[in-house]
Amino acid sequence: MPLNDDQKQKLQEWITSKGVSSRCPACGSNSWSPGDVIAPPVQTEPGTTTIGGATIPMVQLICSSCAHVLLFAAVPIGLP
Repeated sequence: MPLNDDQKQKLQEWITSKGVSSRCPACGSNSWSPGDVIAPPVQTEPGTTTIGGATIPMVQLICSSCAHVLLFAAVPIGLP
């Protein structure tokens, strides 16, 4: 689901409060954009793909320079 402005602010405050590094591990840039989607990961087993079930909602941070994606568990941040 798209993040609204309040959720984007909550994400930024959480990142700051936890001291999350602003450096991209891929390119070294320090410019990030919040992803528009909080998405559960896809569960796979050999020969099958299951969407849903026991998953952890994730929020994305996307490097503005190289598009590297960081994922954080959404619920502890307060993002449903």
